[in-house]
Amino acid sequence: MPIQRHGCGSQKLQKLPPYGLRMEADALLKQVSVPGDRSVLQDNIDDLAGLREAVEELSDVPLLASIDYWTGRLQYILGDFEAAILEATQSFEQAETASGGARVAADAGNLLARIHTIQGAPRLAIRFAKRNASQMAALGNVMEQAAITSVLAFGYGINGKFEDAVAAADEVVRLAADLDHLPTRAAAFFYRGFVLGWWGKVDEAEPDFADALELSHSANDLFRVYVAHGWRGQALLQANELAAAETDLDRCLALAKQLGTNFHLGAFQAFRAALDLRRGVPAVETSAEAVAISDGQPWGQSIALRIHGEALIETDPHAAGVALQQALMLQRGRECWYDAAWTNLALGNLHRHLGDEPASLAALAEARRAFADMGVGSGIAALKEVGIA
Repeated sequence: MPIQRHGCGSQKLQKLPPYGLRMEADALLKQVSVPGDRSVLQDNIDDLAGLREAVEELSDVPLLASIDYWTGRLQYILGDFEAAILEATQSFEQAETASGGARVAADAGNLLARIHTIQGAPRLAIRFAKRNASQMAALGNVMEQAAITSVLAFGYGINGKFEDAVAAADEVVRLAADLDHLPTRAAAFFYRGFVLGWWGKVDEAEPDFADALELSHSANDLFRVYVAHGWRGQALLQANELAAAETDLDRCLALAKQLGTNFHLGAFQAFRAALDLRRGVPAVETSAEAVAISDGQPWGQSIALRIHGEALIETDPHAAGVALQQALMLQRGRECWYDAAWTNLALGNLHRHLGDEPASLAALAEARRAFADMGVGSGIAALKEVGIA
């Protein structure tokens, strides 16, 4: 039986005695935890705004923090990440020092780690994920500890700290091993495969991706199947295993249409464009669409901009330079050093195409230092293809 909506306005709520207002708040917080479509989620956000106005006078900090947390979580689900960050930060700052606020602070910190990871802000993601993993361990919540440690692995990977990323991913696999929860176990293998694939260790990543896909299919978790095919496709692309990469990326893009999601979609479509480029097929239209799809997702858009720039080198080198500089600005500003190294490699190729050998060597040397520091073998191999040992 569906929960009756508790959508009365703040003026009506303010007339309730404190006990009645708390009961109304409890009912609404239960209501908003139930999944719904976009219209339901937006209605819930509006209801929470009215509730927050009404409970201000109660001076109940944990309750206010809970309202802010759920507002941010719903905004996160709707893809309004900037608004979600504001609400989750307010929730975290209130709950962190409040008596009885530990659980809400943990939830808000968890949400912030996830959003900052998606937005490609690894330093903040790592900070919140490390702290939240400790909070979940203290609360005895092994499932959430595993989930947030996955986010930690992701953050380390974006930041180019692959030894730390793999160590965190190994910890996720260990935590998930004793859980009777297929989606969490699937996610554990997925994240380890993901960071190993980024690192260029495709042979080591393959068993983890295979386990993740098998468990995800068993759990009917099509979203996990979608991202696993996408990121395995990226790893195979970097290893120049083009036929296998094409199979994965095409499955990924087909699932995106089926699911109606744009999560990481700009990056996945950009990887498909990069595959066409490797085969000498024009890819400007596909890569331009990837840039448009990733609007509002800065990290994914930086990937799409880099590949769009590569696609433009032969036909419009000026536009290629603009796209690559935009990508590099996003990546440096967010400390996404792994992606910045690939963009510098592309800039080196652009400058060489334009006949500016000093600028080319400078960009390629920066890419060489970064790949060496991170231990990214596929990057070193790509540089050898353009004569940089």
